[in-house]
Amino acid sequence: MSPVALVYAPADLTTREQSIRVVSIIFAALAALQVARLTVFALDPSRTSAAVYPFDEFYVQHSCVTAYFQAAKLGQARVPNLYDEMLYRGRLSRFTIDGYLYPPQFLLLPRLMLGITADFDHFRRLWFALDILVVLIAVVVVARWITGRHGRTVLMLSGLLLAAVPTGMTLQIGNFQIIGFAVSLLAMILIESEMPVFGAALLAFVAASKLFPGILVLWLAFQRRWRAVAWVFAWSALLLLATVLWFGWAPFQAFFQYEMPQLSFPLHGPILIAMTPFGSKVAALNYGVTAVVPKLRALGLTGLGFGAFQTVRVLYLLLLVGLFVRLRHAFSVRSTSAADDVASSRLHQAQTWLALLNLASFLSPFAPDVYAVVGTLWLLILVIAELRFTWPNTATLVFVWLALNIVAPLGPGLPEVGLPARIVTGFLVQAILIVVNVRVLLRANSSRPALDVNRLSYSFA
Repeated sequence: MSPVALVYAPADLTTREQSIRVVSIIFAALAALQVARLTVFALDPSRTSAAVYPFDEFYVQHSCVTAYFQAAKLGQARVPNLYDEMLYRGRLSRFTIDGYLYPPQFLLLPRLMLGITADFDHFRRLWFALDILVVLIAVVVVARWITGRHGRTVLMLSGLLLAAVPTGMTLQIGNFQIIGFAVSLLAMILIESEMPVFGAALLAFVAASKLFPGILVLWLAFQRRWRAVAWVFAWSALLLLATVLWFGWAPFQAFFQYEMPQLSFPLHGPILIAMTPFGSKVAALNYGVTAVVPKLRALGLTGLGFGAFQTVRVLYLLLLVGLFVRLRHAFSVRSTSAADDVASSRLHQAQTWLALLNLASFLSPFAPDVYAVVGTLWLLILVIAELRFTWPNTATLVFVWLALNIVAPLGPGLPEVGLPARIVTGFLVQAILIVVNVRVLLRANSSRPALDVNRLSYSFA
């Protein structure tokens, strides 16, 4: 499904791009096969052999779409507390119903889709089509917006994202995270293209739905793009009003009084869940920064609790604040419009947006491996566009890409991997995620002038 890499190949490709093109063709083919098999599973969930992990009963029976569908139904019925876990017991079609954890404004999207179909199987297929369409549009638009050789490289290597195991798994389970990243980037490009009304509408929705894209509103404020910021707040107010008119005030009351305390101060969630065998697995694959605490508890440091959890969160917030303080001058500078620098400047802007989105997303109490790494996998493609291919750089890139492609099986019924190995791997990937995103963010906003595309010197070292 990523043959876009094959058709966008003008005759003036450099030797470097010709080498990249070989890799792009391989991964475009893998991406097409991945999407094809996922389409089979989306159309017929009994065809479990088409799932990404056909051997893993948990992922074959898990679908985040069940939560969106069920919550929209409950919101439509105006139940007092649509976040009550008891309302998400049972199954929809062949899938276990997942709990709903999103703010009320997100319900607008699945509720609109209920107007198209109220049958879950049809709803799930429609959601899968939406996932694929939005991601493909975003991949192509981002690459074409960057322009030049950088943009061509990004487009040719889009298969690296679509063929990745976490991307396929995220599309399979239908989690909104990948749409959140795609729509956020589309929103920023619309704003950069002097269409702030439309861009702000998209950004307002994803920020209200997933919270972490709100960091881009802060970036816009540093850029003094007050018109865009004002439109984000205007659209946010409109989304709030639409949600109240459609579902009433009850979802907001339940979110702030019942759900938000559990998300913000999860004493019985990621902390105590690590005391069970299955919970220990969940802690190992959780890449939210505060998951450091349940990981250590799973290894036996059971004395760590609420204080440690909050300390980790505060330290990470200080890291984000420190990055904004350090880069405040770079963030406040508008991108150059010089023809020779436009591709490099736009590439660095896209790198900045993705890195900020990734770093903000790690604040979530629960960011599982299945979708937490998708934004960083996308970021790696933007890094390759200006990477100097030395052996150390290439080896580091391959190692990082492979490490981020690890999605731990959850079973049940599978041979068990030792808990210490799971925890160590989890710590390693968490460190990679933070280091890579911080490194790219600093590099993309370096005060040094942009380098000529034929003398690329981006380095991981």
